[in-house]
Amino acid sequence: MGEDVRLDPGDERRLSDLIRLRDWGDRSLTEVEERELEILTAPTARALIDRDIAALASAKGISVATARAQVEDAARDAADFWSALTADPALRAAETDAARARRQARGS
Repeated sequence: MGEDVRLDPGDERRLSDLIRLRDWGDRSLTEVEERELEILTAPTARALIDRDIAALASAKGISVATARAQVEDAARDAADFWSALTADPALRAAETDAARARRQARGS
């Protein structure tokens, strides 16, 4: 992706204010402010995702559509796994033990 996503100056100031409030403010963002932050950051996030998918497609020698489908499938699989993990304490304990064993095997 060759072009930068730019906000108009008013939106840039508002985004800066929301980020400052979120990160260093004396209160949490309201639901309306959280949604506004999502709306202001969405175009940049989408541009970064599109850039990364295009790079993946190029690296694998596949079409952007195929790369996007692979990424979407992986995201769906991860969401399904996370849902199962959070719903089943025994599975969560088993996966935690397996991850701990992998870390120990790597010497971390």
